[in-house]
This record gives sequence, structure tokens and C-alpha cells, in this order.
Amino acid sequence: MHVKLLASILIFAIAVSTVGAVNSTQTALAWLHANQQPSGAIVDAQYSEMHSAYAAIAFAALEGASSASSQSSGSFAASKLNDSSAWFYGAWGEADVPSLLLWGATASGQLPLVNTTLVANELNSFRNDSSGGFRGYYDSNAGGAVESAADTALAAIALSKANLLGSNASSAI
Repeated sequence: MHVKLLASILIFAIAVSTVGAVNSTQTALAWLHANQQPSGAIVDAQYSEMHSAYAAIAFAALEGASSASSQSSGSFAASKLNDSSAWFYGAWGEADVPSLLLWGATASGQLPLVNTTLVANELNSFRNDSSGGFRGYYDSNAGGAVESAADTALAAIALSKANLLGSNASSAI
């Protein structure tokens, strides 16, 4: 008797949590749609290019890469990636930002809009040849930018998803 009661409670709990997850996903998508601009940008805070890439990935996962919302945010991410003077490249840049934008553009089917030569070169400029890690945040104790798990993992995912694992990047993964 107790086993049947416990099994019934477990089945009920699973059903309720699944309904809650579906509702959470629907409300999250509604929020993303409400905060998406016609350009594809998600402008809920500073660094809209990162937020737009996250949205492109979410739209692609939940609505499909061919959804207008996914393609719009992915296109926005692609346009930011193609700007070699963007704040996230260069000496003060971090690999996680362009990696996230590349992943968003790829997930949304907008990789053809990306200058992949430029992006691969820029991303590889963050890679430490000896350790294989990708440079990220500024560490005041080290006196400069250091490799991080987040930057390295995002670079590995993005380069892999975009099929940009050439000889320069493959040793880091």
C-alpha cells in the first residue's frame, strides 16, 4: 500500500514539475520576444550583443533555427562579430564574448553572414599557445588577462559548432 502511494506521489510530482517547466519556458520565450528589437537585439542591459546571442541560441533550441526570432538575433550577433574594431576584440577583449556571438550566429543558421576568417583569427589571438587556454578576464593579482574555463569552453564550443577547428584551434581543444 505504501509503495503504491509513494509511486502515485512521485508520478504526480513529476507531472507537476514538467508542467511547471513548460510554463517557465513559455514565459521565458515571451519575455525574450517582448525585449527583442526589430534589429534582433535584446536590449535589457549593457552588452546587448551578448544578450542577443544568448537569445538566438534559446530561440533556436526552443523554436527552431528557422524561426524569425532566432534568425533576427543571430543576424544581429553576426553583424557585431564582423566588426574588427568591436570592444570585445583586441588587448582588452575576452574570448567568451566573440565565442558566444559565434555560437549564436551558428545556432540560428546565420553563420553564412559571418566573416569566419576574421572571427577565427580574432578568437585564436586569445589562445595561449603553450597552455591551450583562451584569455578572459583581467586578474589584478596576475597583472593582466588570464585564461579561464569559461572563455576556453565557450571558444571550444563555438569553434566546433561553426566547424572552424583548423590547425590553429584544434590543439586547444
